[in-house]
Amino acid sequence: MRTTALVLTSLVTLAANICAQPRQSLDLGGEWEFVKVRDLAEGPPAEGWAKKTIPGVLSGVAYERAWFRRDFAIPATMQGRRLTIHFGGVKWNSIVRVNGRQVGGHYGGYEPFTVDITDVARVGEANRLELGCHDWTGVFIDHETDFSVLKQRPADPRDLPRDKILSPVGGRVSDYGPWDRITLQSHPAVYVRDLFIKPSVRQKKLTVEYVLANETAAAATVSLTAATEGCAGLGPPRQIAVPAGGEAKATVEAAWTDPHLWSPEDPFRYDLVTALYQDGRRVDELHTHFGFREFWVEGPRFYLNGSRINLLATSWWPEIGVTADYVRQRLQAIKRANCVAFRTHTQPWPEVWYEVADEVGLLMIPEGPVWNDRETYRINDPEFWENYATALKAMVDRDKNKPSVIMYSLE
Repeated sequence: MRTTALVLTSLVTLAANICAQPRQSLDLGGEWEFVKVRDLAEGPPAEGWAKKTIPGVLSGVAYERAWFRRDFAIPATMQGRRLTIHFGGVKWNSIVRVNGRQVGGHYGGYEPFTVDITDVARVGEANRLELGCHDWTGVFIDHETDFSVLKQRPADPRDLPRDKILSPVGGRVSDYGPWDRITLQSHPAVYVRDLFIKPSVRQKKLTVEYVLANETAAAATVSLTAATEGCAGLGPPRQIAVPAGGEAKATVEAAWTDPHLWSPEDPFRYDLVTALYQDGRRVDELHTHFGFREFWVEGPRFYLNGSRINLLATSWWPEIGVTADYVRQRLQAIKRANCVAFRTHTQPWPEVWYEVADEVGLLMIPEGPVWNDRETYRINDPEFWENYATALKAMVDRDKNKPSVIMYSLE
């Protein structure tokens, strides 16, 4: 009886943990291995691997390819959930394998992407993640650019390809590999896929637009609740039908006359708590930090929360693989120089830069990754413009709820 009681207790504890933690995340950064290869189609080789800290990039421009790999364990508390791996950014034309099976990848180099590993993951066992990457030539239309001149004399590799490139390559074309976080994530089968928090100082209200997803074979009806300190009007639960294998949208809106405003002088943030209930049971819960602020333009002038602001700003080239403490020191130094804004040059930067800017109170201007290479891009090909649009949309989607982000630079 004692053994049976212990087993039952363990099962109850595991079930309670799963219910209490509908979402979990595990950082897969740190020590990885990598190897450069001739062709990704041949798969990861058995030998030649060296250590590499991820996020981190390799350097190459002349048709280089590389595999990265690491082993990871999946916590037992993720059992029964949908399992995904989220990539903050991988340059370029990547392939993702888990436990020897290809599960996804992404063509461009600057868009976050997620692959579902539920069907290949082994909870409670070792799992192997393999990531194949191309250098910038992975988004060329062919393999005919001659880079041999680079061995004979110094030259900018950007001057060599002409009318070749189908996806934005940004400013640092010699970097390739996983330049932003990689995380293992779990979520329920019916969940909040996306939300857009829209505070308005002028209209004195808070609006939240939701996208709910249902990854089951049966339609689901859920109850959505949203709450944050200081705003009592988000109120009663909303009943939403989500079709099988589909999505549903919902909007929550409430008057808010006296919020604590976010500003560079006072970067105050709220926590929006969103929950989904199904058959009386909480199936999803999401916490989203946001600042109540509004930025707008009147003629040639900028306004933040109703007061005119001059965007005294600075910028520099991207920095990859840095810590949050390092970013905090850099951004605080910018503020001490009496700047109020920072443009992240030539590409969207790792997300930690914008997260810390939210905390310290620095206005941010992410820049798109096209830069000024009209001769190299295949600008008469619709596929280039589709890929450029995808990159810009991803740039906005990732940081749309960050109060520090006030505008975007196209290039």
